[in-house]
Amino acid sequence: MIVKNKQSLTILLFLLWQLFSVYLMVVGVWTSSVAWVNVGLIILFIVYAPAFEGLLLVVASMAFYIVLPQQYSDTLSMWRPVVGVLFLKALMTSGVPHLSRGWPWPPAVEFGRLKLAPTVKKYWSTLSMYEKIAIVMFAFAVLSLTLAQYPLRGAAQLVFLLNTALVYPIVIWTVKSKEQFIRLLKAGAVSTGIIIAIGYVQFAATLFSTAYYFWQYWALRVASLYYGLSIAKVLQYSNSWVTVSGEEKTLRMFSIMTSSHGFAMVCVFFLAFALPLVYMSFSRRSSTLRSLRLGERESTSSQTTGTTKVSAGMPTMDPRLREDGNRGNWWWIGVVLACLALILSGTRGVWAGMIPALFLVGVLYYGKWFKVGFRTLVAPIFVAMLLVVVLFEVSPVLDRGFTWVRHAGGESTLDRLGSIVDPNETSNAGRLEMWKAASKYALHHPFGVGYANFVVTLSGGKNVSFEEAASQENTLYNLPQRYITAHSLYLQLLVELSMVGLLLFGLFWLLFFHETWKYLLARVQQTSPETIFIASSAIIFVWFLAYSVFDLTWLNDKILLYTFLALGLARIALKDSQQNE
Repeated sequence: MIVKNKQSLTILLFLLWQLFSVYLMVVGVWTSSVAWVNVGLIILFIVYAPAFEGLLLVVASMAFYIVLPQQYSDTLSMWRPVVGVLFLKALMTSGVPHLSRGWPWPPAVEFGRLKLAPTVKKYWSTLSMYEKIAIVMFAFAVLSLTLAQYPLRGAAQLVFLLNTALVYPIVIWTVKSKEQFIRLLKAGAVSTGIIIAIGYVQFAATLFSTAYYFWQYWALRVASLYYGLSIAKVLQYSNSWVTVSGEEKTLRMFSIMTSSHGFAMVCVFFLAFALPLVYMSFSRRSSTLRSLRLGERESTSSQTTGTTKVSAGMPTMDPRLREDGNRGNWWWIGVVLACLALILSGTRGVWAGMIPALFLVGVLYYGKWFKVGFRTLVAPIFVAMLLVVVLFEVSPVLDRGFTWVRHAGGESTLDRLGSIVDPNETSNAGRLEMWKAASKYALHHPFGVGYANFVVTLSGGKNVSFEEAASQENTLYNLPQRYITAHSLYLQLLVELSMVGLLLFGLFWLLFFHETWKYLLARVQQTSPETIFIASSAIIFVWFLAYSVFDLTWLNDKILLYTFLALGLARIALKDSQQNE
């Protein structure tokens, strides 16, 4: 991220400080209480800096959000109060004009001057259809708690979901220019890139250590710092970090995430944020190169006299060419490393989810039946996906190298890829059994059990408290039942929110894709970072929707934060295009 002003320099220093402090907490030199210092510093920056600069810091710092040590909950992460404070700042400086004049006066004073009904009606009229459907779906989830056996559990999870969703309006309210749009893309790429970089450090460490002792250390020292001791204790004996092949156990790449699945999704999000930056750097370099060549040709023409002629040749290396080329090269290297990390995560569900997304991109790239061509818009994400395919082809060579370093064997990448369609594989067999049980339960309970109440389908009686039901051991997965899901986002929605909730979820994405389709159709000849991002993010959301057939990783806190960040950036581009029309 280029340091252009004092705020940018401060953000860079904040990131370095957080990296340093989290490292010392991981190795045990400092206690986790330093998290309170970090969250206090971030909030101070948010209060006194412009709201957009605060957003950049909040997004760029996602790799360093650890839990805040206190007696009420061991899973309260730093991002929750930070996002809340940033939302209030954005609301009172950019979101509602009636409030912005009074900042930093207390919100209660300002809300006294605000007529809520007309304001709500006005803002409702500005929302897109898919935004309205999202609000209706959230309201329906709240309503579902009236039928829930554990309404407090559902309410707590809805508050958590709402907390992550605050990123969406913050982005819409604070991003006011194309430059800010690009800077926020860079912040997202830097944030996901840091997580990927930590993943490479973690994976390199596994090559020179015993798998069992490494994951015990990582669970107790790293996972407990990021997600709390209760989750860390579960990760000590049950996690997706380990690949088992016979008696051999090898560790995948998972970075700071609780699962390799979440890490794989972070890698894909990096592509969404970085590919527009790759395009921007190389297109700017090409434009600069063309202008330099044109200038030299004009200079040659004017200097030609008699038999003496100055040859144009190749232009000398202009500083702008070097700067743009270096930026593009670094972002492109990041894309390659993200694609390789996606392979090393060993996440079969994300691999399988790429198949329909790749098919869609291929249709858009090669399709001759469209009146307009989408080749330029989908080319970046198409190249990234093909790179993943190429890396699969060379994975046997990589696997041999890792085996040689470890002095131990393990399941190869291609073998793991082939096991996706094996119904007898342990993970697949358990998933199929859970699908059958969840489908059967949904048929007998058509009104749903209430949001975040899936544990009801697993517990025996109705007179059991949530803690008792959630702490029961599930024999199929050897896990407390609080961590058991339907292993499909769609089945989970069907069981908890009935067919109505599932249809609302599908309608949201259909309307979102409809808006992006209209946007791309109107701008198919206007290639820019915005159009590249819209095309890439839409394909990536198709990727995630396909992956969600197999898992619920999309509900991970960091994945949700990146989702609402991407949706907010997409909404800015879509909204600007509608206003221009």
